[in-house]
Parts: sequence; structure tokens; C-alpha cells
Amino acid sequence: MGGLGTEPGTAAASGIAVVTWLATVALADALRRADRQGPAEWLLRRLTYGRKGFENVR
Repeated sequence: MGGLGTEPGTAAASGIAVVTWLATVALADALRRADRQGPAEWLLRRLTYGRKGFENVR
């Protein structure tokens, strides 16, 4: 059925990796342009500063 369930070759796996990487770079740039924190930065600041004072840190 359309090749579903088969293992991707090296070229296909590399293509998937490159597309995934490009998507994350585009998302990171969009967050930067909107002056928003990414999920890892948000979590690190939340764990460091806790709920109180978290909103004032930028």
C-alpha cells in the first residue's frame, strides 16, 4: 500500500533529517522575531525562578 511500512533508504532518511532541521530553524527564527521564548528557555527560566518572578524575567 504505497510503500508504507518499508524502511527509508539513506537518501530518504537524510531528506527527512534536513527538512526537520530546517523546520526547527524556521520556528526558532519566528520566535526570535516575535521576541518570544522557546520551549527550552521557558522551562529553564520557570525551573530557575519559579512561578513568582518568572513573568518579570526577560
